[in-house]
Parts: sequence; C-alpha cells; structure tokens
Amino acid sequence: MTNRSFLPILRVSGTNYEIGFEIGRKFKERIGKSSQRIELLREVDGMNPRWFDGLHEAAKKFLPRYMDEILGIAEGCDMD
Repeated sequence: MTNRSFLPILRVSGTNYEIGFEIGRKFKERIGKSSQRIELLREVDGMNPRWFDGLHEAAKKFLPRYMDEILGIAEGCDMD
C-alpha cells in the first residue's frame, strides 16, 4: 500500500475470495465504519431488510465471482 495517494492502494492476487479476504483484513476499520452508517440509515429510513433477499439471490446467480469477493471481504473483516 502506498501512502502518497489519496485513496489507499492494496496490491493482492488470488481467487476472488482470497482478494476479498485481504481487502477485508486490511480495511476492516473503514468497512466497519461504513457498515455502521448503513445500519443507521436503515433504522432512520425504516428499510425492510427483506428487499435484500431477492437482490442477493440474483447476485449469486448472475455475479458469482463478485459474490465470492464480497464473502471474502466480510470474512476478512469478521462481519456477517
């Protein structure tokens, strides 16, 4: 990771899951803060989490490698 850039750069390689896991491990604190903001918005807006079920199923079907990376990120930063 370089310190000269505005956005951090992390160089990783591997499967989509392995890449996601390293991203989650390295940026755990940032991801946690973003997750907290999303939860607050959900509470304020009264969002029903069930709308996510259909989106999740479609993503697993049509974007399996992307979902592998998302799973890796979640597990890398110890989140559900």
